[in-house]
Amino acid sequence: MNDDIQDLISWINAGFRRTDGSDAIPADPARRIYAARYRRTLARFIARRPRGLIAAALQYGHVDTKVALSYAGRE
Repeated sequence: MNDDIQDLISWINAGFRRTDGSDAIPADPARRIYAARYRRTLARFIARRPRGLIAAALQYGHVDTKVALSYAGRE
């Protein structure tokens, strides 16, 4: 899955550019994007949308929204 994420980023960058010509998804200076980090980032963005906390809890199969809050980095 980690290789698939890198392939997705490469595919997006090959087909799309920002208005200044740079990559749509720039290289991450911290470290490589891997599956757990990608999953948590998605959870964070889902939880920040209106009614997103419920959607995140359902998507990730959490029984309690408190778990989804913790998972999305909002506790």
